Amino acid sequence: MPWRRQPAHSAELLAHWQALGQALGRDTPAWRAEGRRLLRSWARWPRAYHDTTHLRACLRHLQAVQDHQPGALHNPHAVALALWYHDAIYWPWSGHNEARSADWARQFLLGQGLPTTLAETVHQHVMDTRHTPGPLTGDALWVVDIDLAILGQSDAVYRQFERNVRREYFFVRWPRYVAGRSAVLQGFLDRPHIYGTDYFAQRYEAQARANLQQALSALGQGQQPRQTGQDRICQDQEKACGKSRPPAPEQQRRTSRPPRCQQRQLGTYRNIWGKNRPWAQAHGRFCANFLLAG
Repeated sequence: MPWRRQPAHSAELLAHWQALGQALGRDTPAWRAEGRRLLRSWARWPRAYHDTTHLRACLRHLQAVQDHQPGALHNPHAVALALWYHDAIYWPWSGHNEARSADWARQFLLGQGLPTTLAETVHQHVMDTRHTPGPLTGDALWVVDIDLAILGQSDAVYRQFERNVRREYFFVRWPRYVAGRSAVLQGFLDRPHIYGTDYFAQRYEAQARANLQQALSALGQGQQPRQTGQDRICQDQEKACGKSRPPAPEQQRRTSRPPRCQQRQLGTYRNIWGKNRPWAQAHGRFCANFLLAG
């Protein structure tokens, strides 16, 4: 089983999941087991940003929207479920995370006897968090804006976000990371509006553009995100886990390759890129397209 951290904020998140089940008339042992299963998945290595802290932030943004604009959401239960599942499966080297997460959500909801329309709506909301250009309407705007709320947070919070994204993409060599990440950030800046709802645009649009400009400038100057004391504490805690954990971050950067326990997620290297091609070089090109912001 892939190494994982103890999920943060477990009590708060499980209470939210149980309340959601009660609202849907599905507070059963199977529903509660699914909540625990989701938290374990959200806590898997190599997540540094897309973890239970991000999930909690999304759910808190959802609650703030409901408090400030009651009735703004057409189906708040579908939005909440989409946020629970939108990064339920997350491997940085995969281009199918959203599709697999959406399929997981649909399969579970249908298995619980919930309406097909709800399951399909949740599935589509999760797919919308791919953040591909295109028109969105209704609750999809809220799901996407909540997922991107991190872009408009304070400078300190945003800098930590960039550091955590880099930690997740440890296997991509720095020049290729700069190219891929810069393209993603510039893509958001090129949009007429980063946020699709007035609620998020009024609160976060200006700060998000300032954060993105600063991050692009840092990448252009070749500045790698600096390691913080908290990053070092996390790494020290990881070392205490013993042989069950993957290689230390510095070793991962040297090898530019995930641990053996993750190799099944990547397929056979020789069949995909040829046995004489360096893994990091080939896979770095592949992953440059998936350095997503949210």
